[in-house]
Amino acid sequence: MNFACAFAIAALSAPPPAPPPPEPGPGAWPPEIELVGPEASHAIISPGELISRDPRIARVEGRRVIAVSDGSTAVDAGGFAVRVAVRGTARPRSVDFATVILPILTRRGCNAASCHGAALGQAGFKLSLFGNAPEDDYLAITHQFSGRRIDRADPAASLLLLKPTRRLPHRGGRVLPEDSESYRVLFEWAERGFPASDEGLAVERIEVRGSAELLVRAWCSDGVARDVTGLAQFMSADDAIAAVEPGGAVTLRGPGETSIMVRYQGHVAAARVSSPFPGPAAARLPVKNAVDRWVGATLERLNLEPSAGCPDETFIRRAFLDLTGTLPTPAEVRRFLARPDRDALIDELISRPEFDAYWSYRLDGLFAVSSRRMGEKGAAEFHRWLRGRVREPWADTARAVLTAGGQAAETGFYRSASDPKDLAEEAGRIFLGTRWACAQCHDHPFERFRQGDYFGLAAMFARVRRGEDGGVVHLDRGEITFPRTGRPALPVFPDGVPGETRGDRRPKLAAWVTAQPGFGRALANRIWAHLMGRGLVHPADDFRSSNPPSHPELLEELARLPTIPEIVRAIARSATYGFARATERNRGDDRAYSHAYAKLLPAEVLLDAIARASGIADAWPNRAEGTRAIELGDFATPSYALDVCGRNRPGFEGTLAQELHLLVGEPIVGKLRGVEPLLLLDDRGLIEELYLRTLSRIPEEREVGRWVEEIARGPRGEAAEDLLWALLNSWEFRTCH
Repeated sequence: MNFACAFAIAALSAPPPAPPPPEPGPGAWPPEIELVGPEASHAIISPGELISRDPRIARVEGRRVIAVSDGSTAVDAGGFAVRVAVRGTARPRSVDFATVILPILTRRGCNAASCHGAALGQAGFKLSLFGNAPEDDYLAITHQFSGRRIDRADPAASLLLLKPTRRLPHRGGRVLPEDSESYRVLFEWAERGFPASDEGLAVERIEVRGSAELLVRAWCSDGVARDVTGLAQFMSADDAIAAVEPGGAVTLRGPGETSIMVRYQGHVAAARVSSPFPGPAAARLPVKNAVDRWVGATLERLNLEPSAGCPDETFIRRAFLDLTGTLPTPAEVRRFLARPDRDALIDELISRPEFDAYWSYRLDGLFAVSSRRMGEKGAAEFHRWLRGRVREPWADTARAVLTAGGQAAETGFYRSASDPKDLAEEAGRIFLGTRWACAQCHDHPFERFRQGDYFGLAAMFARVRRGEDGGVVHLDRGEITFPRTGRPALPVFPDGVPGETRGDRRPKLAAWVTAQPGFGRALANRIWAHLMGRGLVHPADDFRSSNPPSHPELLEELARLPTIPEIVRAIARSATYGFARATERNRGDDRAYSHAYAKLLPAEVLLDAIARASGIADAWPNRAEGTRAIELGDFATPSYALDVCGRNRPGFEGTLAQELHLLVGEPIVGKLRGVEPLLLLDDRGLIEELYLRTLSRIPEEREVGRWVEEIARGPRGEAAEDLLWALLNSWEFRTCH
């Protein structure tokens, strides 16, 4: 073949009855506040100036309302009235350790992973990461090493004050200036004798609102919502769109939408902020179903113009690859182009056995089906079982997997891991889209998920074992140790509900998992990420409060659908799924779905596509002739080509090894002889057939002309091989776009 030449060429389908609900108009928030203690203050988000109706009870400074004396009044806020209740002004101000003192240390970075929150602490001083264990931190500060870090006789001489102000050498530098309000509060706490708690408060949840200025409220155990904006920590998910300052001030840097993570005392929340794209008012997205309704609302908010619908030849290739992992044949392409009914095509593909084969391959990847971990028999049986579950309710599949026992095929989940901690992590990843591993050592830094929650869930699997015959058995005894106490961890769910203590603990676990809001969301998000190129939650297996979905209402709609085919149909029959590539108006969008995002083909799909386009099937060890890579059912099947191309990874990544393997390796070069039966066609027929086999489209006239010239230069067979080689190595072939 002429390499020089080839290198040069290289059930939501019904329209909604009404348009999306309008965004609520600007108003004051919160509608009422309660101030407890002298000089207690609370900010108000207001469209206008704040004016107190009775400054003797509560005065106004900028956007803050400050307690003066006990009583009730109201603050006028740009045409809205905010009710204000004040009490406890005769008492000293609160220096509660858990809700005031510890957040100051957290805000200053004292308990970050790079400082005293590290696994071993720093310089013999260990605090819980981000202050998630107030009781332990109080003891470490006031009692460890005979209380050497505090000085009750001379509070100003306490190491707790001398080190962060750098009046004594401190590796962390000067993090607490003496003229700061934080230092004054810490000093007052020291003067009062370092009390553990003056109110016994506990934070129950936090909430955040605002855009240019964020306002964070903490709901405490006394029923009061306090403004903790000055004590909270902020982090932008995308600094290119929005940056956030320590006090919650947001600076928009570019068009788009992102989230700001807020953390306060082990609680996490997120605020969405957006900045419209420049340009004239964007055209609206035509609405076919609920997918388009919610995507369209976001595009309108961001002034993003949707791309037009993609050409029919693009759509059929996209639909075949996304739904069946297979290229359409030239005959199927021609038939569709003659009568292009996109909804009918989606329905047909979902009804095909190839749909079951492909989505069982995707389930194989989710469960990491491998003979290396499960044994050849176990992997084969689990694969066959998963294939039979593709059209069944996902909740039923989850319950069957989590409660499996004996020699049942679905025990493959328990064959892949045996440690209760690993099983808990895998259950969370597969069914809830979560990443719990870090909670094995410390409370989750970006989610309300504590170390105790981790071991409480792991305890659900503590009595599951592999028997001598390889089957899964449940024992009457067996526990897992909670490292913080050295005692057996009790089976408890993260919401505090106790698990089963007698008999098999897993049925109650399965009921809890399938009842979680994140259960349906995780499946819907994985399918959306596959079909659309990016998850509504991104990455797709990173569900947490600090990583909210880009389209929460859409995710809720999809999460209500119980099966894989129903979710696939809802997405694939939308106008959004059929978009063309980016235009000049929406090229900067990478998360609002204003255009189609190109997706790299997974290794198995890529090799199958090469085999189908060339007409020469791959041969696999111990597999029947004609078996496709997506049908192997075992991610440990020996194959250098799959290893190089990145098996069970998101897609072909274009590494040097991959490129060289496809340019001159067996997967493509060894299949170029597949052009031989086509040499009986005339030049145009030969060229069209190869384009249809690979790219699922009719070549443009300029492409036909270019290759007619190459074929004329001959030899004809070699020129045909050059064309096939160039097509198979093209970006257009390697992607689903």
